[in-house]
Amino acid sequence: MQTGFCMLTAGSVRTKNVMNVLLKNMLDCCTGAIVFFLFGYAFAHGEESNRFIGYSQFALTRFDNFSHAVFFFRWTLSAASTTVVSGAIAERATFYAYLIYSVCISGFLYPVISHGVWDVNGWLSAHRPDPVLGIGMIDFGGSAVVHMSAGLCGFLGTLIIGPRIGRFDSNGKPVAIAGHSASLVVLGTLLLCTGAFGFNAGSMLHVATRADHELFGGRNIVLSTGESVLVSPTMTVSRCLVTTLLGAAMSALVGLVISKWVLKVFDLIFICNCLLGGLVSITAGCATLEPYAAMCVGGFSAVVYFLGSRLVLRIRVDDPVDASAVHFGCGLWGVLAVGLFSSERLQAGAGFPVTHFGLVHGGDWALLGCQVIGMASVIGSVTATCVPLFLLLRAFGILRVSAEQEEKGID
Repeated sequence: MQTGFCMLTAGSVRTKNVMNVLLKNMLDCCTGAIVFFLFGYAFAHGEESNRFIGYSQFALTRFDNFSHAVFFFRWTLSAASTTVVSGAIAERATFYAYLIYSVCISGFLYPVISHGVWDVNGWLSAHRPDPVLGIGMIDFGGSAVVHMSAGLCGFLGTLIIGPRIGRFDSNGKPVAIAGHSASLVVLGTLLLCTGAFGFNAGSMLHVATRADHELFGGRNIVLSTGESVLVSPTMTVSRCLVTTLLGAAMSALVGLVISKWVLKVFDLIFICNCLLGGLVSITAGCATLEPYAAMCVGGFSAVVYFLGSRLVLRIRVDDPVDASAVHFGCGLWGVLAVGLFSSERLQAGAGFPVTHFGLVHGGDWALLGCQVIGMASVIGSVTATCVPLFLLLRAFGILRVSAEQEEKGID
């Protein structure tokens, strides 16, 4: 995933800033790994915790082999969150600002959101004995925890740091600043697409219990309808791969149609972003959506991206990689889509409660309501953390490079 983000962002910026972008993405892995090791994982999934944060297992103390695997996978999600933000404020932010917000995201913001949704003690967790609205939030791979949070953080950072010099004319109309390499954008997109299969399928680590991993043959669960469903981690993983593929493919095809009919040209970068939007939107429900629903969710995500991208430009926000529309907009749609399309049968198969399920499958409003609560929680948490952070960085003069340096290039 990190390689994909590197190539995508490098291709989206001008030649004079490529080295800076690549360096930031490399340090993202290193800084995030150390911070997440020291206290990020403890805040997210420490064995001793309350509803909102963990407070044990700092620096991976009292760990077993299974927990090490979970730590490594969680770190990749944390690193992805930080990297999305760096793309949104590329070509303007100082190196010091990047390090500071990277530590805050990897060490606090992502862990707290992750704990609330994914940890068994988290207040929104579907695996609590007493989940919210009787079901809890379903975000299997992180449409909200990873993508919505990162996309919103990037949007707020971009809003506060301001647009690049020359991005809007004196009348406020956008002026195109083309990236230096469409080839790198495509390469990055395809690498992210490949990584997303591991991203979504690997999320079975935080849903399945140890017993599930030891018993690959699975076990039977009886639904409210009397139907018996085989619960197996291997079946869920394979389902995630199929729904991820279908969601991304349909989004790219719908993006192709929008590009030709609305933009009057086959816009390669636009179609790449539609594909990424499809990956983002399918992440929340990749384990609980039927194949037809995956295509519906992916297809509509292209529309969400198109509208979101236009809205961002209308309010004069300069986002070189369209992270706000791709990650926040499509992530938000993906979370809502679970409340509409989640299947009772597949929820059982993925280890989620089946007390409530999607409206399309005859469920009530409880799951959709819980998804909305989760979305509001993520938006509130990110806003309360990132707005003061970026304002403080700007107040101390370490958020943005000088106009002279920006004109010459940060490299």
